[in-house]
Amino acid sequence: MPVHVDELRTQLMAQKQHLEAAITDQTTASGASIGYGNHMAEDANYAYEQTKSLALQQNLKELLLQVNEALQRLDDGVYGVCVNCGKSVDPARLQAIPDTSLCLRCARP
Repeated sequence: MPVHVDELRTQLMAQKQHLEAAITDQTTASGASIGYGNHMAEDANYAYEQTKSLALQQNLKELLLQVNEALQRLDDGVYGVCVNCGKSVDPARLQAIPDTSLCLRCARP
């Protein structure tokens, strides 16, 4: 199965745009500060929601970093080469996970 680099670049760019929009949405959704509610329970609920929102933002930023690194590897001509062992990443794996930087052997724990 050959790797269609242009197709994968298009997928990565679409994923990048989606992640950037999601980060913006998460950032604007978490606006107020703790301590402004009428009850301690409201503040606790808000603290929980804020913590959850921050965790989601961090996860989205990490995914965006992986996509940006994959795009950089494409630009550098090393896309599809495992960053750990230097062997080729299986094209089926690249199709399934376009932002992967590891071959299946190196990705296993």
